[in-house]
Amino acid sequence: MKISDFVATIATKEVRLGNEWPELLEFVYESISSDSDSEEKVKCAISLLFKLIPQCAVEDMVISIDSFYESLVDIFDSEEMSLEVQVEAALASIRFLCHWTNRWDHDRYSTVLLVEIVLTISTLIEQRSDRCLQALVDELTVLAKEKPWSLSSQFDYLVLSVLRIADGVELQDKTKIIALEFVVALAEKSVEGRRMLRGSQLIIPKVLEKILFLLANLEDNPETGTAETDIQNLPVVRCLARIAASLGGEVLVNNFPKLFAIHFGAEDWQSRYAAVLFLGIVAEKCSKPEELKQGWNQMAGRIIRSVDEDMHPHVRWAALYTIKQFSKHLKPEFQDKYHEKVMPVLTKAMDDFSNPRVQVQAYLALFDFTWNCSSSTLKPHLKEIVNKLLKQLQKVNPMVQGETLRVLSAVAHSSRDHFAEYYSSVMPYLKVIMMTANEELDHNHLADSVECITMVWLAVGKDKIRSDIEMVVQLLFSLQGSKLEENNPMRSQLLQAWARLGKCLGQEFRPYMSVAIPLLIKSAKIGSYVIIPKNPDEVDESDGSIRALILGDRKIWIKTKVLEEKLKACEGLYLLADELKEGLSVWIEKVARTLVPRLKFEHSEEIRRVAASAMPVLLKSSKVASQEGYLERSADESPFNKLCSYVVPALVKALSKESLPEIATVILDSLDECMKMSEHVLDEDQTDLFLKTIMNVLQKISSLSRSRVGAIEGINQTLPDEENGEEQKVYDKVCSFCYL
Repeated sequence: MKISDFVATIATKEVRLGNEWPELLEFVYESISSDSDSEEKVKCAISLLFKLIPQCAVEDMVISIDSFYESLVDIFDSEEMSLEVQVEAALASIRFLCHWTNRWDHDRYSTVLLVEIVLTISTLIEQRSDRCLQALVDELTVLAKEKPWSLSSQFDYLVLSVLRIADGVELQDKTKIIALEFVVALAEKSVEGRRMLRGSQLIIPKVLEKILFLLANLEDNPETGTAETDIQNLPVVRCLARIAASLGGEVLVNNFPKLFAIHFGAEDWQSRYAAVLFLGIVAEKCSKPEELKQGWNQMAGRIIRSVDEDMHPHVRWAALYTIKQFSKHLKPEFQDKYHEKVMPVLTKAMDDFSNPRVQVQAYLALFDFTWNCSSSTLKPHLKEIVNKLLKQLQKVNPMVQGETLRVLSAVAHSSRDHFAEYYSSVMPYLKVIMMTANEELDHNHLADSVECITMVWLAVGKDKIRSDIEMVVQLLFSLQGSKLEENNPMRSQLLQAWARLGKCLGQEFRPYMSVAIPLLIKSAKIGSYVIIPKNPDEVDESDGSIRALILGDRKIWIKTKVLEEKLKACEGLYLLADELKEGLSVWIEKVARTLVPRLKFEHSEEIRRVAASAMPVLLKSSKVASQEGYLERSADESPFNKLCSYVVPALVKALSKESLPEIATVILDSLDECMKMSEHVLDEDQTDLFLKTIMNVLQKISSLSRSRVGAIEGINQTLPDEENGEEQKVYDKVCSFCYL
């Protein structure tokens, strides 16, 4: 085999096979033909063919591909060839289909070859051959990504045979995951792969069955329970998440009720756990959560009851996790329909001190449930839940206090002015916790308490809070004067606290602008968030303090806390500009010159979104401030016109660079508003760039649509809405500019 590897290296790197070394392909053909009398010779030749196929174009062939095809079939049909040779033939067959066939002739070759590949997979499952199965499925995954249509003649038969690998009790977990990743590749990489999966009556239920099987095969560890980060890092969960994101929740949930009933009713905790966890993952990861709203009702009630009734902490944890995801992604229907059932079980689970992770998950679920509640839905429970939270605040456990403060923030946020009657009861506790944390230099607790206080203030309004403002503001002043370390949670919370206070006080916030806005501007401009390590392989992302970011062909690492601070500062400037309007007065231009460069900030799409959204707000503020005399007019140009001349061209340039359709839509919306407010501020070059940008956007969308139509040529179905929804929004907005 070393000789064949050497020959393959020479053939693929040094010469053009068909033209410059025709004898090699002739040798391979002769060796694998039915006349060959040596299995070792056939094995060597077929292995060499496997390596050569990607390097040899069909037009360079000196032997017809029909000849190779017939030889491959002969190997499969031969009773004299060992399984090892048939595996090599199966691998070569997959590459044959991937590189040497096209749309018009693949049925002629694939119908038979795929059957033989399936038979080989079945034999390997019986033989428990992990290495060969992994190699075969890896090659099939490449084929699924490159030419999914080549599988159409035996689609169900092939996919179901690959999924059988997940049943192999004695097969490695890695082999089972590779089998699932084959389905993931079909779902993720092309329109036609998704269409064939959706169109199959057999495959989706079988995929769900295998995922449930793998989810249920977890080791019991009742002492520690399970954390969300642990779950999300499981290979089977990552596969389910990717399938849900690609196929959509409706496809999965509509096929799930029977499986849910079977698994949820099982005696073993693993099956119940798998059934409940499955729905939470799908709700979190599916591309269109609203698709779930038709299918989850019949299962939601049983999940809620299991928080209180199931004996195993893993199942209770999974039920709380799923309630949390339903609360975030199926709002407000979930809250409106189930609040009377959910609130009691969540508040009871908050006292599960014997299972700390179940207890923490109850707080997390209650936070998302209440944060996404309407004030009318939450009002009947308000007295009971506030009293419960006040009792929890009196506990000395820092974790309980911290989570309680977060939930109280959410309750205040959603109950709005209904929370006013509880202000006098709640605020004394919050001030004590805040001052104690400050004295003890416990900045995690201090950040939680400041967040809770300012969220409560937003809910109750400025008239309720006047007697407490000075105390909190003095604390903010003192913190601002201290040197907070890069990862200190108060750095970000300080920015948000000023922004919330401005939102609460409105124009009465103006005396604090000279302190708050410079801090926000400084953090919005902060640098030193990019890490370029000497040895990338040694970068540790496990604690979340840094994360990788791919920019084209570059990979960099970002300090997450620094980037979060930058984002919160930009959001704070936007919020204050929106609230204070012309009251921002002399700060308008400085805020604009801080946010405009962020329109092209490549390391965060959220920062680009915030910056783009702020532009029309700043122009409106400048226009009114100019009209009312808050801004001094120069001899040649008004402050408003000067700002227009700066902002509008910057939006055009940002649009020309933007690659994400959803951010392009925000930029177009802002550009539309700004151009309607401003006079003609684009010079000839800028107008030319604007027109070219608009045409480029239209061409990109048009070419994308054509490529998708071409990708499903031969499959008589139309494109789904999710494939082009964002692009259509951009297209509609671009078309509206034609009328400006």
